[in-house]
Amino acid sequence: MSLQDRRTLQMVQALQTMQRQETSLTQQQPATLPTPNTSAQSAALVDSDDAGPGEPRLRHWVRETVLTVAALGGVVCLLSIAAAVFCDITLVMFRTGSMSPTIPAGAVAVVRAVPAAEVVVGDVVTVERPDALPVTHRVVRIDPNADGPAASRLLTLKGDANATADPAPYAVSGVRRVIVSQAHVGHWINRARSPIALGATTLLVGALVTWTFWPTAATAQPPARPGIRS
Repeated sequence: MSLQDRRTLQMVQALQTMQRQETSLTQQQPATLPTPNTSAQSAALVDSDDAGPGEPRLRHWVRETVLTVAALGGVVCLLSIAAAVFCDITLVMFRTGSMSPTIPAGAVAVVRAVPAAEVVVGDVVTVERPDALPVTHRVVRIDPNADGPAASRLLTLKGDANATADPAPYAVSGVRRVIVSQAHVGHWINRARSPIALGATTLLVGALVTWTFWPTAATAQPPARPGIRS
């Protein structure tokens, strides 16, 4: 065999060896694993947290209800204060039935302070009495008060359920006129103002707020973040 033939044979053997090595490396390379979809896992985790067991859902609903009721109560208090300060509007509770059946005993009326000069016959007004509680009756007669200031009036009042008018007219410069009334509300207000009702309400609200905002095992620990296993 000539020298040139030997060199040709060595080149062919070298090429065959390189091909065998490339084939072996290709077979040993691991298959590519699919990348986990972390966003889908996060969404699934959030969905599972939102769709928690019945107790967390109930606790969340009660908490939202308590906050909503408290907010509404605050708004009502603010509106009541604003009405009393800026519009001279207050409430009057009827303890007797002298204005029945129009305004029975136990009713509550919304009244507004007005000058006596604006009162007309037929209005139901509340007037102050020096040595007694205020009286709320219907105006049946209006006379000028010659012995008082120009804005003063002599009002003769009579209860709808009374057979006669009040014994003497009232000399007033201003009264509280009834705007609207609602029967039986006064009874509920009296019951709510009793010591037993106030104590029971305080205990109930305190227990409800404590149970609602007390941390649970689910809320005390932060949720674990999804990771990629090695």
